[in-house]
Amino acid sequence: MEDVWNRFYQGPYRDVWVEFNVACRTDPELLTRLTPVIEGFFDELDAIWRSRFPSSDTYARAKDLLDLSLYLLRGMALQSLSLNRPDHFRHLRRAWVAMIQSVVASLP
Repeated sequence: MEDVWNRFYQGPYRDVWVEFNVACRTDPELLTRLTPVIEGFFDELDAIWRSRFPSSDTYARAKDLLDLSLYLLRGMALQSLSLNRPDHFRHLRRAWVAMIQSVVASLP
């Protein structure tokens, strides 16, 4: 998770993501153009999870974990713009990974 955090949730990727999201709030045309891209991103992630967890029940639980993880990282990335506490955020990411590992280990 740390590699993903450093590559996509800090620095230029995060900054572009924040700017697009803020702009979409007031620019309906941009929102219309970006919606298929964002939906396509989630469709691709869903395909990956379906290949890893072919059972529909297991897939649904795994998909929830993936979506929650993405939203958790995005919120943390946004908060990191105004709260410079990298050790705190690292601790929370590690705690989240530990929780996910225990749930994934229990999946059939």
